[in-house]
Amino acid sequence: MQHHVERRDYFLKEGFFPDNFSDNDIPLLSTNSQDSTFDVLCGRDVLSNKHPGNRLFRRLIKANKEFYKESVNSSYKRFLVTSIIAAILNKGGWFVRKEGGTWSNLPHKDTRLKTAQALRAPDW
Repeated sequence: MQHHVERRDYFLKEGFFPDNFSDNDIPLLSTNSQDSTFDVLCGRDVLSNKHPGNRLFRRLIKANKEFYKESVNSSYKRFLVTSIIAAILNKGGWFVRKEGGTWSNLPHKDTRLKTAQALRAPDW
């Protein structure tokens, strides 16, 4: 897959994403074509469903769904979302989507929304 790679050290700094994080804070760096086994492919097709990165994402969601649901503190919920994203990044994966014919990183805000939505979804 070909996509831009964002600086991992920025994402993982301090082990969490700041609330005031902006995609403009991270320069995108062009790289050679890379296929990451642990990328989370955003989409509703069979490729996304069966991809190893998506299966890992679903396992992480399933393992943490009950804790998320029972948490009353929004800070804990944010930290849980961040932890799941960091787990994917630590494996070398990215949240990506296909635009045109190429893969690109999902913006940080969309990554957080996708993860939080998955934790709230009843059928995961």
